[in-house]
Amino acid sequence: MFGWLKSRRNSKVTVQEQLQNLRSIGIDLKQDIRLEDCLHDEYRAYESRPYLLLLTDLGSEVESEEGTFIAASHNVWCFDRECIEDHGDYVRLLERIREMLAPDLSIDHLSDYVDIEEEKVNISFTVNEVAHSYELRVNNDWASLQILTIFTALLEEHGSKKRFFFSDLDNHVLVVLIDRDRFGDLRELLDVFIPA
Repeated sequence: MFGWLKSRRNSKVTVQEQLQNLRSIGIDLKQDIRLEDCLHDEYRAYESRPYLLLLTDLGSEVESEEGTFIAASHNVWCFDRECIEDHGDYVRLLERIREMLAPDLSIDHLSDYVDIEEEKVNISFTVNEVAHSYELRVNNDWASLQILTIFTALLEEHGSKKRFFFSDLDNHVLVVLIDRDRFGDLRELLDVFIPA
C-alpha cells in the first residue's frame, strides 16, 4: 500500500545530491563557504535523514578564516527559539533577517524593547527608509515567529517573489527564504515547512 514511501526511504541521496537539489530551488551556500565547512555529522547521517540535517547545518554558523562566525547560507537559518531575555535579543534576530533579505529590502535602524516580566515586546526598524513598529506576543523566553510573518508581508508589499517558510523543530526553528513558486519543490524534498 505504501510502496512509494518504502522505495523513497530505501533510496539513498548523497549529501552532494541533496545540495544540488536544494540549489535547483534557490538554496545554496554563500560564495566562500565549502560544504565540508558546514557538516557536523558523518555522511551516512545525512543520507538517513535527507535534507533535514543538511538544511539545519546550512542554517547554522561556521567559523570563517578570520575566526568570526558567519551564516553558511543566505537562504537558510536555524536558531534556538529560547533566545529572548532582554533588550537587544530581537535586534540580533532582525540583523539575521536583514542579511537574508538584502538586496530585496533595505532594513535599517533596528531596535527592540523586551520586558518578559511585563509581557511587553516591541520591535522597530525601517524598510527602504519607511519606519515600521510592531508589538510581538510574549511566550516566556521564546522568540515570536510573528517576525517571519511580518517580513513575509513586507516582501510581498515590496513586490518580491521571495517568502519565508519555516519548520518548528521543538526548541529550534528552521527557516528558508525562497521564491514562493518553489515552495512545492521544497515540500517534495522535505515536507516539514509551512508558509510564514
